[in-house]
Amino acid sequence: MPVPFARVFVIPLVAALMLAMPASAGAKTYKVTLAARSCPTYADVSANLARNDIQESLQDLGPDTAYSSGQAIDPDIESANQPRCTPITGWEFRIGDGIAGQDVGAFGALSRVRNPSNRTIRTVASTPLFDEYGSNTGRRIAGAVNFNLNNGETNQAFSHSLWVQGGVPGDPVMDSRFPGAYGFAALRCAIDNLNGDNVEYVTFPSGTNHVFCFAYYVTPPPSSGTVIVRKEVTATGGDRHDASFIFDSNLTYDPSGAFSLAVSNNQPASTSFVRAQTRPGDDPWQVRERSMAGWELVSLDCVSADGTSSSTTSGASASISLAAGDTVTCTYVNRPVADGRLYVAKRSRLSTGRFAFAVTTPTNRNLTRSLTTRRPLLPATWATGLDELGTYSIREHLPRAPLGTWFNTAISCDGRSQPAGGAGPVVRATASLGSDGASAYCLFTNT
Repeated sequence: MPVPFARVFVIPLVAALMLAMPASAGAKTYKVTLAARSCPTYADVSANLARNDIQESLQDLGPDTAYSSGQAIDPDIESANQPRCTPITGWEFRIGDGIAGQDVGAFGALSRVRNPSNRTIRTVASTPLFDEYGSNTGRRIAGAVNFNLNNGETNQAFSHSLWVQGGVPGDPVMDSRFPGAYGFAALRCAIDNLNGDNVEYVTFPSGTNHVFCFAYYVTPPPSSGTVIVRKEVTATGGDRHDASFIFDSNLTYDPSGAFSLAVSNNQPASTSFVRAQTRPGDDPWQVRERSMAGWELVSLDCVSADGTSSSTTSGASASISLAAGDTVTCTYVNRPVADGRLYVAKRSRLSTGRFAFAVTTPTNRNLTRSLTTRRPLLPATWATGLDELGTYSIREHLPRAPLGTWFNTAISCDGRSQPAGGAGPVVRATASLGSDGASAYCLFTNT
């Protein structure tokens, strides 16, 4: 990602102004309204701003958010965008001072608060609806609870250390009160509408003293299982390999429908997805490895830990019918293609861009190509077609960026690190093709 200049100072300043305790805070009463809603399906719940794999629902959610970044949660927006969801009476929330890992069970893996308060915060059938200044609007809100922050909690809110979770630690879907009735879908609080996990922070936009939190649950809920996608590479003759492989899958909640696994120094890479069991009528979970220049698939095998899940494989694709409580591990094994040619790959972290490369052959021929990364960490590869024996010079010309500067942070050719080029503007590496017929693969990583 380009390192920003002006923005580095602007964002913290805005955040500081928003979170700074006003001089009159001691004279104000700060209020929070928490509401719980039951929905027929995950598709009935709109997503938070960041659709990614931090999201803790067992299936992907419905429409994109109706909010912009920093916009406070609004009960009218919630009602308009979740028309099929109904209030839940008797739902509990807990507040704490941070995030303390996850509770794991048939409900999946749900974040919980750290140092939970002993205050009981439970929704009632109907309660007065307050505006952002804490004034009674004369309307009422169902399936909600209003509570006032004490001085300590108010100080926490203005120091970014007041957090809310749906349910209670150890029982995030309230099985003790509603056995097997609900599965987590989404939680959004105050202006924290970013990731889709079960813990969000509470703060107050400047000039206001009342905010809302909304928690959404599906009923009836599925049980959870786990799919692990594992990447291995084979090496011969002591070769070491660094490579990043792209997978298309409905397991990921990223809007691109893709994720990547990066093998470093031949060490396997893997990622886990806690997802809904495959019930009758559900589509199976699917994953497919994209073909990658310079590599070929040797094998793909999916194994159920307890034998209750089923799977099929075809080429680079796997289809998994996931059983409740089971773990399915799909292992992809690749090896370098021994075609004796040069491959150049580009990977960018945090952001994307267009990067110019030039290659000089052992006989001083020059070739150029631009590689465009379209998603962070997903590589773009240039199959140069060059097969002359000898040493190649590879140069990357770092582009200008509107928000700062690109830095080259890593270069690896056939698993062997070469000095990173930093801010460039020209980054250099070398690669060799020998008489053994092996290919050469160079990966440039920028931030």
